[in-house]
Amino acid sequence: MDMQKVSSEALQTATATFGGVFMGLNILHLVSGEGKAGSTKSVILLIKGLIKRGHRVIVAASPESYNYSLMKEAGFEVVSIEMKSRYDFKSARKIVNLCQQEKIDIINAHLSTDRYLAIWAKFLGAKAKIILTRRAISRSSRLISFLYLIGADKIIAVSKAVKESLCSQGIPDDLIEIIYNGIPNDFGSVNPQAIEELKRRYNISTEDKIIGMIARWDKLKGHDTLFAALKELKGDYKVLLVGIDESFWPEIEAFGLGDRVILCGFQKDIAPFYHLMTIKVLPSFAEGFPLSILEAMSCGVCVLGSNIPSISEIIEPNKNGLLFETGNSEDLAEKIKVLLNDETLRIRLAKQGEKSVHERFSIERTVEATEKIYSSGA
Repeated sequence: MDMQKVSSEALQTATATFGGVFMGLNILHLVSGEGKAGSTKSVILLIKGLIKRGHRVIVAASPESYNYSLMKEAGFEVVSIEMKSRYDFKSARKIVNLCQQEKIDIINAHLSTDRYLAIWAKFLGAKAKIILTRRAISRSSRLISFLYLIGADKIIAVSKAVKESLCSQGIPDDLIEIIYNGIPNDFGSVNPQAIEELKRRYNISTEDKIIGMIARWDKLKGHDTLFAALKELKGDYKVLLVGIDESFWPEIEAFGLGDRVILCGFQKDIAPFYHLMTIKVLPSFAEGFPLSILEAMSCGVCVLGSNIPSISEIIEPNKNGLLFETGNSEDLAEKIKVLLNDETLRIRLAKQGEKSVHERFSIERTVEATEKIYSSGA
């Protein structure tokens, strides 16, 4: 029996109308991991959009993970599956059973462990269409590339840069579809009282010039490049770092920045923090597709990013933001200085950034494009 043909026919039936009523798909999202990165927010926004469009979504997550609690908190239908490792065949069998019980049409796997388990589930008998989402630049082995090739019906890459990294490892171009992350158009709408409360908490005045960065501590995020740039920067400014806590004071003090830096730690509700910023900086050496750039733009904040492929897919220099030479702290310092001192430029770039994110990177676009992949033949 041609399972690809059966799968395609089942999908067409599932997405058809019956008596004028839309018949949605049954979709299983695999979401292992701890969930404190932007990728988890992207998954949550996608699932909300799919549910809104009439699909039934089940989320499988490890019961002790932060992801599990986030998905439950979002009101999703969540199933507990351990997903301990890439070779957790017991969990893969549970996924197969779940697919049979719930008549799952689509398995969408988002993280590394998830992608392996989705493929093992297919080999163990799951009849669902396998969609693998790649959210970071691929540095996978030839083995996983081979598994992608024989196990995936489609791979979603969240940027051109991610797609190119997959193609460089031998995955065919036509197996990969680029779908950018998106955010709601009302992301930047924040209760003014929440902003004022943060100003009081962190002793920030309206006149303060705030350089903001939102990222977990990771060498690839480029915190050291920012700190080196700030060390050379003269003038009155403060630095707002969201995503790292006081345990990182030694690294910051090594650059002599202790009295300027505000550490906010991990924050679940991130939107109000953008409204504290004069400019938002992301000095990363590698990104799949940084949601924080979109979020800052949506909040009307001028953005400055390193000139790497994924960031340059969002920021058009001197149109909706600025780019600096990756890893070059002197260039970064100069661009920060320009933006802090030129209010007219800063406001113009921020307005264009807000316009571009609403036009190009809305969550509605992301959901519609993903739904099209789900509903098409493999």
